[in-house]
Amino acid sequence: MNQENFIVIGHIVKEKGLKGQVCIKFIESLKSPLPKITTLFFQENIASYIPYEVVDYKLMSDNYGVFLFKQIVNIEQAQKFKNKAIYILEKDIKQFFNKKKKDVLGFAIVALKNYQCCVEDIIDMNNTLICKTTILGKEVLLPYHPDLIINLNVSKKEIDLKIPEGLLDIYLKNNQ
Repeated sequence: MNQENFIVIGHIVKEKGLKGQVCIKFIESLKSPLPKITTLFFQENIASYIPYEVVDYKLMSDNYGVFLFKQIVNIEQAQKFKNKAIYILEKDIKQFFNKKKKDVLGFAIVALKNYQCCVEDIIDMNNTLICKTTILGKEVLLPYHPDLIINLNVSKKEIDLKIPEGLLDIYLKNNQ
């Protein structure tokens, strides 16, 4: 599977228990009730994601849970996964998270940090979501799609979007 098919959903913050359980902090609040999770992924290298079978899990809050994976059987193995990112298939993201398009309003757009702009609105145009921001006094509309979200950091209120090549040039050509 290629990198575009996966989205980071959280990180392992610590190990818990002797059987290799790990504590996962999610980047967004989970839906309630949580759909059955059977597989999560770890990134082995830049182009490879390894599936890990979920044996059991218990949610401690909306953004924190304790998970037991079939492939991690003791505390020593669990310690090796501390601070590692956890991924899910992009096609499963909508059922996993309580994703509301307005949840990112006010988030800084990392790809545009030189312009110090943020998400002002998310507009639904015929089932296509558009992110509205302002750069140098001009309204700029960017595509807002899971494939273009590189990272979402809720605690820092930042969203990193992949902006299609040449799109900003169209908006900014008269300001340069």
